[in-house]
Amino acid sequence: MDRKKNGQLVPLARQLRKNMTKEERHLWYDFLRDYPIRFYRQKVLGKYIADFYCAQAGLVVELDGSQHFEDKKMEQDEKRTEYLKGYDLTVLRIPNNEVIRNFVGVCTYIDETVKCHLSGNNPSVACGDSSPSTREPTERQKSDDNPSVACGDSSSCTGEPTERQKSDDNPSVACGDSSPCTGEPTERQKSGNNPSVACGDSSPCTEEPIRKMDMKTVHVYTDGACSGNPGPGGWGAILVYNGAEKALSGGEAQTTNNRMELTAVIMALLALRESCRVELYSDSKYVIDALEKGWAWGWRKKGWIKSDKKPALNPDLWEKLLDLTRQHEMHYHWVKGHAENEYNNRCDAMAVAEREKLA
Repeated sequence: MDRKKNGQLVPLARQLRKNMTKEERHLWYDFLRDYPIRFYRQKVLGKYIADFYCAQAGLVVELDGSQHFEDKKMEQDEKRTEYLKGYDLTVLRIPNNEVIRNFVGVCTYIDETVKCHLSGNNPSVACGDSSPSTREPTERQKSDDNPSVACGDSSSCTGEPTERQKSDDNPSVACGDSSPCTGEPTERQKSGNNPSVACGDSSPCTEEPIRKMDMKTVHVYTDGACSGNPGPGGWGAILVYNGAEKALSGGEAQTTNNRMELTAVIMALLALRESCRVELYSDSKYVIDALEKGWAWGWRKKGWIKSDKKPALNPDLWEKLLDLTRQHEMHYHWVKGHAENEYNNRCDAMAVAEREKLA
């Protein structure tokens, strides 16, 4: 999808947020807005605007009015759903009248689906396969190829507590104030003034205790460099969290510029020890556009074949990167290279230095 079309959808999404239907308002203000895992409303995803979107769980929730059950509209919805699945997303379609007459059931349906995704179970088997109104399994769930997997209200699909549900004595749960890059506590955490992460809240649907997850925001800057293309190359990355920085760099004797750009992002995300809100900055349109516009997800779905029927390059690195992005809430920013962004310039300098070591 071209940038011009995307730019046209952004103001439309803002307008839709201002003019939500009563059902959308009910679900947003009474459940999703304060859900422990962040949801977005009226989020632009490629050429569509999703009603509600959870990046960390890879989930889209669509509310359908009566017009959606007409033949033509149902066909359009099917195409829309297939398109969003190209982003490797699960799509839940919920009738508007269910939100009004069975709000708790709808919330539970969404809550259970999120848990299944975060627990690492196969979402096509365990999540989103029961009716929000009856809680009965669908035909796909009943089939021999897909044994019925109940997502209980007290745990994930495996029966194990999720990270949000584990007890206070498990330090791996709390986001707290430790660095997501090093695991070391920050000064505020060391001082004892850290109130920790609030526990004891409960889901409005299941009444389960859950842990409020205040996801840390990490700013990630990356760049790659290569001489000859292919030839010797280097990459650099800087992670910034709460004033602290972590710099990473490396190189390869025979590579390409795009591979170094991808490697920089991969290595930066691998350095994170927990799920974070990641603000990714790169001067590579190859990286930013393929992630932000969903092209890379489409390449993977089609067996690493692009829309022009040519093979997508670097599938080994894209495979790793797409899996890593699913662990975080990703936000993408293209920056002009060799310009005024201090961190991008530093990443470039590190990448060039690594390249020169191998030249």
